[in-house]
Amino acid sequence: MATGRFSDLNLFAGAAISGPAGGWSTAWPLANLLTEGDYIGSPARCVAPTDLSLSWFELVFDEPTVVQMPALFFHTLSMSARYRITVTTLADAAYAAPLLQTDWEWVFPSLYDPEELEFGADNSFAGTLPLGEIDLFKRHLFAPIDEALGQRLRIEIDDAENPDGYFDIGGAWGAAGFSPTLNFERGRDLVVVARDLIDEAPSGRLFAEERAPRRELSLTWANLLDPEARRFIDVAMRSRGTRTVLFVPDVDEPAALIREAFPATLSKLPGARFTYPGLGVSSLTLKEILA
Repeated sequence: MATGRFSDLNLFAGAAISGPAGGWSTAWPLANLLTEGDYIGSPARCVAPTDLSLSWFELVFDEPTVVQMPALFFHTLSMSARYRITVTTLADAAYAAPLLQTDWEWVFPSLYDPEELEFGADNSFAGTLPLGEIDLFKRHLFAPIDEALGQRLRIEIDDAENPDGYFDIGGAWGAAGFSPTLNFERGRDLVVVARDLIDEAPSGRLFAEERAPRRELSLTWANLLDPEARRFIDVAMRSRGTRTVLFVPDVDEPAALIREAFPATLSKLPGARFTYPGLGVSSLTLKEILA
């Protein structure tokens, strides 16, 4: 199990973003990836998903930066989509000598052996989660990478078989991945909060306007060093109850990522309890952003 990663600072927000001419829509430009607050209403749209020379974008930072976990929010990538991440220096504009380059990774990785699945199911050959389970949730991609102190980061996307002929990405996030020395406490609570509007007729019949439910995740860190506990106070002051934060419990468990990792706001701001050095406590609750 990997250590949970929390982020309240989007390292991409201060970077310059660009992509190839002809690859991205002028009506839904790449700049939308860095606009917080309207992920679905104002996405960035790639209009050339069949051409790898056009279906990429890059971020250039003001100074060398370590990004441990790029993330793409509210995407419409298909089940056959793959991605690759490359990090290099500022001078290496051609990415000729990258500091880091991942393999081509599946957006929806294989989790099961074919013999574990029912023959004829939509995931029986790919071994992914079934489409019906994936579509219960908004689609987000979390892509942990090794540390590399670079100034250029490129994300390439191969989604040639997307049935729409294009794909959208609602937002992009670069997480440094703050993790206290010891992992969060066992016993985190994931709940689903209903948002349906229900009215009852005199007869007792119920009339409902169904709305997508919202997830909330509550967790606690204990055994915090004093500087770590103070960091959570900084999180509360910076994020308030309206700004986007990100928490990923375990990047090594893809099936859990779909259900437990999502862009959020804080419905319960973290405090800090100080007792003895190394025994600090802080708790918070994340409230899912739905649009």
